[in-house]
Amino acid sequence: MYRMQPKLLLLLVISASLGYTAAHKVGFGSCPRNMQVADKLDLNKFAGKWNVLMVAKAYSKCLTMTFTVVNDKTLKITEAREFGFLETVNMEHTNKYTGELTIPNSNEPAKMNIKWPGNFAPALFYVMEVDPENNYALLFECQQWLFVHRTSAAILARGKSLDSETMNMLMSKLGSVDISSEDMTPIDHEQCLSDGEGAFNTNIDLDTFGGDGNILNLIPEIALATRDKEVQPMENVDSEQ
Repeated sequence: MYRMQPKLLLLLVISASLGYTAAHKVGFGSCPRNMQVADKLDLNKFAGKWNVLMVAKAYSKCLTMTFTVVNDKTLKITEAREFGFLETVNMEHTNKYTGELTIPNSNEPAKMNIKWPGNFAPALFYVMEVDPENNYALLFECQQWLFVHRTSAAILARGKSLDSETMNMLMSKLGSVDISSEDMTPIDHEQCLSDGEGAFNTNIDLDTFGGDGNILNLIPEIALATRDKEVQPMENVDSEQ
């Protein structure tokens, strides 16, 4: 088996993780804020592990999302995956990437803000669809920076597949946010490693980049210069009531 220096491997994994979040669809203009979302979202039912069946511009396999309720306005989201480029050098590995979801308005729990490790600005995170039994869900994410935005979407299921009628219904809903089937990549969930089973396992969270997840914290001068230029997330409606 090919051996790689641990520090170099860690750097590659962090770079790949950041590259994964950057592999979204990019466009001009603002992120949508009044789009249709799931009517009812029970956080406790929604919590737990989901398999990602399709996602925008993925370069990994065995992708899952796990949601953990912290309180009635905060959740943790953990993406776990295996990177294809490490498989090419026969390196068994697992990677976890943990961010934070916050709910600005408790009357609309399906509309959230999300902070990912390494991102210089928060993003909008919408649960567009979820069935009453929480067997499938459709997610949409949008991050804005000045005059451009980048979007992503994911189709989730508790199992490893969905029937064609459900998949077609979910894909049709993505058309409303200008994401087509060509933008989506199916995720392979065969021969996946168990958690921590790989020879190299990483866990990247907000603390990796200084607590708030901003990669610019690694470069204080740049962080100071750009702090006031970030696009603001949704306002916390509950605090104003």
